[in-house]
Amino acid sequence: MSYDTHTVPLKTRKKSEESCDTGNSCSSCGSGCSGGLVEAGSEKDVVYRNVLIFTIVALVFVTVTYSIMQLLRTIAGVN
Repeated sequence: MSYDTHTVPLKTRKKSEESCDTGNSCSSCGSGCSGGLVEAGSEKDVVYRNVLIFTIVALVFVTVTYSIMQLLRTIAGVN
């Protein structure tokens, strides 16, 4: 049994000299949104801000969920 190997061509990125809007990762010169909030090469303060935002959102989510559970238990009369 003989297997033929094929080389897969790679797509190389060329730096364009035209200016583009890089204020938003989804509207940059790339092929769309990369899906991440923390971009490669972000400054420390940007990373810390994003981590803080994620933490605050998670805490609010857990607190609201717990409060709703307690409210439903009180309404249902379950200890």
